[in-house]
Amino acid sequence: MSLLVFTCTTAFMLAACQSVRPNYVAPKEGGVAKLRVTFEGIDSRNLHVNFHDGDLCNVRGTKFVGLLNAGVAGYPNVKELEINIPSGRRIGVSMPQYTLEVFGGTYPGATNTFSVVQPIASFAPEQDASYTVVFGPKRVRLIDDGNRPASNVSTTLPQGCEVVWENLANKESYEDSHLRRK
Repeated sequence: MSLLVFTCTTAFMLAACQSVRPNYVAPKEGGVAKLRVTFEGIDSRNLHVNFHDGDLCNVRGTKFVGLLNAGVAGYPNVKELEINIPSGRRIGVSMPQYTLEVFGGTYPGATNTFSVVQPIASFAPEQDASYTVVFGPKRVRLIDDGNRPASNVSTTLPQGCEVVWENLANKESYEDSHLRRK
């Protein structure tokens, strides 16, 4: 490999890695709860964790919390994230998951089919409570601080909502996969 190709490739990779920045900001006032996010049974890298506030199907209310099992150079490789979340109102936590359904090859004209699912846990946290969200392949569960399945939680997409994979020209917050109204 020539020095020029190596230098350009390295510069591109460093610039791409630096653009992975969470944009979730913990509440600075009002009641809060603690949330731990982890995963099980998923072998993938770079698992995106999203926080949803307000209309769960509106990308403007979606914030990128961080990556689990990161494979991005310079980004911490963690198996769980811990954040403070607002209490007293319905919020959501989701993880887009991509699956290669059909591999047609790497030659020109080959057809590969991907599917995208976005398991979401939607609930109204109680003030000063602790919760754990555990993502698995195409599923999610919520556990309260007593290590019991939490009540009053929805793990299905809100009615009229769909998962889409489109470029919103904001790679910093991983808006290429998100929820929107049908």
